[in-house]
Formats: sequence, structure tokens, C-alpha cells
Amino acid sequence: MGTASKEAFVPERCHKILVAGCGFMGESIASIFAAYGHEVFLFDNRGAEYLETSKKRIAAAAAEYRRIVGGGGDKKNSTEDQDAEIAAAILPKLVAAPPQLLEVSSSSTSTAAAELLDSLDFVFEAVFEDLEVKCQLFAALAEQSQKIRDGLVPLCSNTSSLLLADMQRRLAEISGADNGANKTALAVAHFQGPALWMPLVELYFGGADATALYEGSLVTLLSSCHKRPIVMRREVPGFVHARLQACLVRECLALVREGVCNAEDVDDAVTFGFGRRYNEVGPLKQADIVGLDLIAKTHNAIFPSLCNDTSDPFTAELAANGSRGGKDLSGYLQWPCAATVESTKKKRDDEVKRRLVQDFES
Repeated sequence: MGTASKEAFVPERCHKILVAGCGFMGESIASIFAAYGHEVFLFDNRGAEYLETSKKRIAAAAAEYRRIVGGGGDKKNSTEDQDAEIAAAILPKLVAAPPQLLEVSSSSTSTAAAELLDSLDFVFEAVFEDLEVKCQLFAALAEQSQKIRDGLVPLCSNTSSLLLADMQRRLAEISGADNGANKTALAVAHFQGPALWMPLVELYFGGADATALYEGSLVTLLSSCHKRPIVMRREVPGFVHARLQACLVRECLALVREGVCNAEDVDDAVTFGFGRRYNEVGPLKQADIVGLDLIAKTHNAIFPSLCNDTSDPFTAELAANGSRGGKDLSGYLQWPCAATVESTKKKRDDEVKRRLVQDFES
């Protein structure tokens, strides 16, 4: 099986990247850039002790990634020893940002924080999914850094549900219009979990001018880390990926509710049907291959009967009654035990990793 060369993990230019918020997604995003040799600064309001532990998790994840897709480490050693060897090389480039990063004062610590922010090339935010929390963070970063206020450092939000227009509007309200903070370059950079292993990143810059300024640098950075960025030209709730998932799940639920088939059969229809093709060829490309004359006839026959619900009381009722899915062993399906849930997750994640390695071969 082919793998990436070690040179693939040596960047043409080592960027300085701040990841703000080191939870599940933040750590995974940091692992991407750490794996590819960039200097990654980490900020989290849980403090220095938490960040020291977080650094070790990030280095370990990046090491596993390098070993799997790049064949790094000494093959004579065990998998654990290989990962430890690679992680030890990565760890020095993971730096805990000073806790005063968001505190504006005349102290030397605040000056050091401002100098750090002015040295950055990119900021990736992965804090709690709350408009006010995110915008207060952006405002504090802009207040500390002239470079950020001048719009020279893209502040990239990993939001999955908030609109960029709303974040821009709230940031302007917090910062005021007269201090230059309105030039702050906000962008959406929505990674799919697990971010280290899933290639897709959805980007939105908020208009043609911003796209022209920032698309090249951000797409280049992500592509060099073997991500597959897509650039949205217009903002819609849920962006692209979640909307596609939602419309498929909506029809899946309708088929089950209407007694066409059970939940297991719906899943099998996807997993063993078009899901096998979509792993390599997207739905529009597949339609072109089939022929649009046939596709048009099929759509005319099927579209009128497709579900067009604008709400989902079925799922809401299940959750309200304690059927929350795998965590309760009861959801759309019935799970026999927690071990089955975990083994299914592992099988899914192993397939994602296998497919990523396959991408490196092509």
C-alpha cells in the first residue's frame, strides 16, 4: 500500500497558526497542522495545565496520522514506539499561548501576547458553538493585534451552524466602528469530524472581495495538508455538507415512518448501494455518467412523492422520550449493547483512515 513520503510533512513555509479552543474539534484541527510541520499555538480558557495535557493528545494524534499515511518512524519498533518517536519530534512545535492572550493591559505579559498575535499567519477558532462567545473572542484578538485589526490574519471559525454575516454584524457591534476592528477578516472554515482524518473543509469568506483576498492563502494551506476545501459562493444555513446529509436523512425517516422498510434496510440501501459509488464519484458526476436523459425521467417519476417536511417531530419525540441513539442503546435502531456501538464506531473510523491512505496512492 502506498503512503506519503516524509517530505510531504515538511511544509514549503512553516506557518504560525493559533488554534483557539482545544476541545474535540480544536485538538483535531491542531493535529492537522502539527502533522504537517507548522508551528501551532494553542489557547483554551481551561488554563496551562489543561493545555499541557492537550499538547500530548495533539502530538499523539498527529503521530498516528503520520505513521498511517506516511509510514513514519522506525519500522523495527512497535506501533506504540513508532508513535512515541514521531510525537516527540512534533511536540516542540506545539506551544501553549499565554493565558493573558485575551487580556488588554500595559503589562509585559500583554505585550508578549500582542507580539505573538502579530506574528500569526492564521487563526482557527473552535470554541463553544455560541455567537456571543465566538465574537467576544474575535473582538479580544483584534483588540490585542494591529495585524488582525488590519485584516491581515484570517480568523477562521469552525462553526457548523452560525452564519458568517451574523458573526460579522455582532463583531462590529462589540468592537465599534471607529477602531479599525471592522477590517478584521472573519471566515468560515468548517471541518468535518474527525477533522484529522476527514478531508473536506467548507470555506466561506463573505463576498467577492474577501474571497479574492483570502481564498488563495487558505486553500493553499489546507490543500498542502491534504484537505479538500470547497469554497461556498453564497451562505446558506447548514452550508453544503450538513444540508446534503439532512435531505438524505429526511427521506430515510419518511421511508421508515411510512412502512416502506425498516431502519436497518434503509441503512443497507445506502451502505451497500450508492454509498459504494459515492466514495469515489459524487452524485452529479454519477448522474452525468448514467446520462441526464435517463436521470430526468427518474426524477420526474420520483420527485413528486419525496418527503418535503420542514420539521422533524419524529426525531424530537424519540429524544424527548430518552431514545437518544447509541448512548442509550435506543434510537432509530435498537442496539444490543454498548460494545456494539463502540465496534461500529471503530469500523467506521478505520474505513475513513483506510480511504485516506488510498487517497495518497492516487
